[in-house]
Amino acid sequence: MQFGCQIGKDRADLFSLAEQVAAIEGGVLDSACLQSLTKAPDNDWAEAERMLDRAALVSHAGSYFETKSLLDVWSPLVVEQRVPRPEETVDVLFVEPVYCDGQFGVLKLEDLPRPRRIVVLDTALVGPDYDVSPWLRADAGDVACPLVIAFSSGLKLDQAGLELANVGMIRIFARGAARQTASALATDLKRIRGLTGSGLTLDEMSALSAPWFLDRAYAGRYTRTLFDNNAALASSVGQNSKIFAERCHPSLANPGTVAPFCALQLRGNPHIDAYHRLLDIVERAAAQRDLVITKGGSFGFRGHRFELIEPEPAQGQPFLRVAMGWRGGYSCTGLCNLFAELATYPSFADLAKRMGRLSRVIA
Repeated sequence: MQFGCQIGKDRADLFSLAEQVAAIEGGVLDSACLQSLTKAPDNDWAEAERMLDRAALVSHAGSYFETKSLLDVWSPLVVEQRVPRPEETVDVLFVEPVYCDGQFGVLKLEDLPRPRRIVVLDTALVGPDYDVSPWLRADAGDVACPLVIAFSSGLKLDQAGLELANVGMIRIFARGAARQTASALATDLKRIRGLTGSGLTLDEMSALSAPWFLDRAYAGRYTRTLFDNNAALASSVGQNSKIFAERCHPSLANPGTVAPFCALQLRGNPHIDAYHRLLDIVERAAAQRDLVITKGGSFGFRGHRFELIEPEPAQGQPFLRVAMGWRGGYSCTGLCNLFAELATYPSFADLAKRMGRLSRVIA
C-alpha cells in the first residue's frame, strides 16, 4: 500500500497518516487535505464524469443536508438521482454509515444497492477509527467496487475538540485497474484545491502542526472517551421513555455503534413550542444542579453542549442535540442522571408542569 498526505501547495508528507489505515491487500491509497470539506463531493465528481459516457446513476444513503444540496446542484444530464432497490446496481453510492435525521440510523452494506464505480463514505460522525474494510471487500460472487473515497471533517473529532483550523480530509482506496484512476483523482483534487484557493493557509498549517493532530493513538483515546460518554447518556434515556423517541443514539439498537451526540426527539411530533420549553427545562435544571453544559452547536468538544435543531419543515422534525464532550466527572454523571429523570415522566405535559414549578422556585 502506498500512502501520502499533502497539505497546502508545497508541504508534501507534512503528516504521515499511514498508521491510521490497516493494510488492505492489493490496494493503493492516497489522500488530501482541503480547507473546506463541503467542496470534497464536488471534486470527486471530476473523475466520475470522465469515467461515464452517460448520466451517472447516483444513490445517496443518508440524510446530511449539505450532501443532498450538492447532489441537487448537478444537472440530470450528468447525474440521475433515485432510490434503487438493494439488489440493483448504481454507478456512485454516497453513504453515511451512521446518519441522523432527528433519530439515528445505521446503514448496512447488504441493505444498499451495489456500486459499480465509486463508493463515497462520509465518516464525519463515526470518527477516525471507523473500519472501512467491509466496503473494500467483495462478497462471494460479487466484484468489489474498484474505488472507495472516504471523506470527513477534520475539525471536530480529529482536533481533540479544540477546533484549531477548518480542514477536510479525503482518503482514496483503489484496487486493480482503478489504481491509476485513484492516483489521477488525488492529483486532480490537489490541483483543484490550488485553483479554488481551498488549500490550507500558512497560519492554519501552523496551528495543525500540533504533534497530536492526525496521531492515531491520541485520536483513538480521545474519540473513544467522547463516544462512551454519549453512549452513557443514551443508555440513561433508553428506548422505552414516554417522553423521548427510541432512537436517540445508534448504540441503543446497534450495540457498539458510535456517534458524537444524542438526538432527543419528543414523541408525538409536538409543536415547536414544546421543544423550546424542553430547552428551557434542561438549561434551568442543569443550573440548579451546578452542571456545566454550554448552549451551543456542533459536537466533539471537551465540554458538553446542547442546542435545539430546527430544520425546514420539509427536511424533518426538530430535536434537541446533546453533545457530550470528552470530560468525565461530576457534570457528565449529573447530565446522565438529569436526562434519565426527564425520560421517566409519563408525558411531556407532566414533565413541563413539574419542571415549571421547579423553575419558579429557582427564580
